[in-house]
Amino acid sequence: MGRAESRTKLKRITAEGRVWEVICRSVKANDFKWTVRNIARYANLSLGAVHSTYAWKVYSAAKRDERSRRKALAGVGAFKSKPKKQEADEPESEQ
Repeated sequence: MGRAESRTKLKRITAEGRVWEVICRSVKANDFKWTVRNIARYANLSLGAVHSTYAWKVYSAAKRDERSRRKALAGVGAFKSKPKKQEADEPESEQ
């Protein structure tokens, strides 16, 4: 491994660590509002460096899951039907 290759590998590992740190803080706070630009700005990295990390890929998948879970929960409330009145409470007329 040459000097340039080891330097590139070190940069990649450092970028992964920075992105991982930012994402862990946001997940711990249950905050899935971070975009790739916000993470890149906060971690002092380029968009491409953040986008190529494993941590970003896992975070974006979790973000999609969280968004779909919220939509599903919001949809459940919209489709709830009103409970039917029980007919057993009404006195039956005998003939």
